[in-house]
Amino acid sequence: MSIDRRADLDVAADDLAAFFDDPSKFPDPYPMFRRLRELEPVHWSRYDTWVVTGYPEAEEILFNPAFAREASATQQFRHLGQRDIDALDVVEAVDIQLASLINRDPPAHTRLRKLVSRAFTPRAVASWEPRISTIVDQLVDAVAQREEFDVLHDLALPLPQTVICELLGVPVEDVAAATSSLGHANIMTVRGGGRGGSNTPDDLRAVAQAQLVRQVEYFRGVIAERRRNPQSDLISTLVQAEEEGDRLTMNELIGTVTTLIGAGHETTANLVTNGMLALIQHPEQFQLLRENPELLPQAMEEILRHETPSRGQPRIATEEVVVGGKTIEPGQQVQVILNACNRDPRVFPDPDRFDITRTDFHHITFTAGIHYCLGASLAKAEASMMFRAIIERLGELHVAVDEVQWRRAYIRGVVSLPVVHKPVQPATAARGAGS
Repeated sequence: MSIDRRADLDVAADDLAAFFDDPSKFPDPYPMFRRLRELEPVHWSRYDTWVVTGYPEAEEILFNPAFAREASATQQFRHLGQRDIDALDVVEAVDIQLASLINRDPPAHTRLRKLVSRAFTPRAVASWEPRISTIVDQLVDAVAQREEFDVLHDLALPLPQTVICELLGVPVEDVAAATSSLGHANIMTVRGGGRGGSNTPDDLRAVAQAQLVRQVEYFRGVIAERRRNPQSDLISTLVQAEEEGDRLTMNELIGTVTTLIGAGHETTANLVTNGMLALIQHPEQFQLLRENPELLPQAMEEILRHETPSRGQPRIATEEVVVGGKTIEPGQQVQVILNACNRDPRVFPDPDRFDITRTDFHHITFTAGIHYCLGASLAKAEASMMFRAIIERLGELHVAVDEVQWRRAYIRGVVSLPVVHKPVQPATAARGAGS
């Protein structure tokens, strides 16, 4: 490697290491990712982990069974429950999280996915769409005549929260208990090589532990009740799911349900919010979509690619593998940076351009391989319905603050997105005014 290239790589590595300590980089980390990808798409970082910013390299890793999820998940969660210092209920709650579908490798993953996937068939998702549409309409109704509202807190967050809780059969008054463990996801950042927020302050760790235990205990009670009295909800479907005499255990049920809450709640909320911010920041694209609503499916895929809400997919190598010219040794951690890979020019022409007319839809926002997101269809259905309602009913929007604040979190998203718009006057009021 030349001296100049080595110097450039050192700068890129320093930028990556400082990323989570420098809020000024949160709004646009892509120049940093681009520089690193051009120099070393598979890069050994100072945090003792391989950082992958190249799309072909990411696909190779995500499809390769030599890269395991279970060991990586254990590293991510270990700061939340340590057997030598933490209460038994905390350790048990962490073990339950590790029993969930998303954190398992075959053969356990194969068995769990076969059981759980029955609840997410295309027919099942289609049956939920009328209720999703009603929730979207109610949320948009609530802001339609306001001159200012918050896209995240008034629209994007309540939508998946309400949908997933209704699907699970959780009463509205129990939403806080059902979603209380989401706090732990926000401190599991890629900092420290994806090692589960090893630099997390003790007070945040304690809060996350309490939230996680609360959520586990809540769903333990709900699942026990559904076993006695099944209802027409997703928890009952999972309780009754059976394949060749096999069923989910209590820990697997709780882990799966809490995973569905997290994956179907926070990620979808940030997808909607990030997408709306991108449209507002690209008014020509926003106008194009208003004039051509048939472009919404393409716009949805471009938002998923350009504004990927999930940053990383961690894995640990179980054998020696060469990827991108780099030899990854057994036991070494790999962090696939999804939003960086989705802007690889080797796959997406002019990747930093936000273009809702693109037709190359092979992004890896929902990852790839055996861990492809089970709820991808549901997330896209929710987001698409919300985008359509905003486009049709709320008209032109503008950000109401000088600078949008991005969160320091595992999921890429903003703290809030206040917007202003001119409320559309009802037709009857308009006619009355002119008579």
